[in-house]
Amino acid sequence: MQIKCRYKEIYLYYLSTFEFLKTPRKPSIFTLEPTSEWECTPIYDIKEKLKFKDIENCFKSLGFILDELERINKMLLKIDLEDIYCFFKNDEYYFVIVNFENLYNIDHDKTISINTPFKKTVLISKVLQNVDTLPTSIPYNQIYYNLAIIIYWLLFGLSEFDLSKMSQYNDTSLYYCFFRCIEEKVFIWV
Repeated sequence: MQIKCRYKEIYLYYLSTFEFLKTPRKPSIFTLEPTSEWECTPIYDIKEKLKFKDIENCFKSLGFILDELERINKMLLKIDLEDIYCFFKNDEYYFVIVNFENLYNIDHDKTISINTPFKKTVLISKVLQNVDTLPTSIPYNQIYYNLAIIIYWLLFGLSEFDLSKMSQYNDTSLYYCFFRCIEEKVFIWV
């Protein structure tokens, strides 16, 4: 699937993506093509240009995507930096997930069943880091920890993971969302 990089088309892309994900076919990585109006780049290439409001928008945008996946009883196992693209022009930034290869069904007990090996990175949740044997089931919402770590990386990098650095943002919604996402008690089996 190829898409153009205009805001309306990004919105339509996501509508079509979620319709696409409802089908039994295995989703794949989507090709993104910039237009003269919008540029498109992986998030790691634009990290230094992002301001706090852009990072907050990224958190909301990616959270919305995860919420939509949850709504259709699907969830990603993990999100890698190369899975996130940014559409931008001037000071407008829109963030999308482009890789749905790690998409799983949410089981009736609110878990996802993992049967195949996956690559472990510093971005994944502690729950996923601790998976030693397959098959296994993990809480579907562990992905939100992954999202919080990506936001931390955008704000501070990953050379040192120090939660006290977040205190400078304690009067923002991003701060509270971040800490909700990394709470381990969130990842309980329901």
